[in-house]
Amino acid sequence: MKQTNRDRQRARAERVKRERAEWEAKNQHIIQQVEDDLDQLVGTRRTRLSARRRYAEKQAKPKWFEADKVKMMYEKRDELNERLGLKLEVDHIIPIQSSTVCGLHCWANLQLLDADLNGVKTNDYQQDW
Repeated sequence: MKQTNRDRQRARAERVKRERAEWEAKNQHIIQQVEDDLDQLVGTRRTRLSARRRYAEKQAKPKWFEADKVKMMYEKRDELNERLGLKLEVDHIIPIQSSTVCGLHCWANLQLLDADLNGVKTNDYQQDW
């Protein structure tokens, strides 16, 4: 049976994935040292993720950005969380960081969502949301 290019690509991808997993399993101490060094240089992992998120929002901000409406959404979230004891988050309906779509950081793409539900949603886009 002749092996097609697609079959060879799949086989190579599986081999590379397997080899990487093996390397990571054998070299956890190296990976941890690199992460520790990065934390000292750049800050904590949370800080790096926060900076990446701010950059993504800046890139997804349209020229017609309505700052007052977006600010109102965040203020309303804070008010409801404080007054009613909720755990609401401002969520992008269409994610601004996703492998399939790129939503805008604008008022029309924001919604208030329970923090637990927002955590389950992740950055995957499904049209039924």
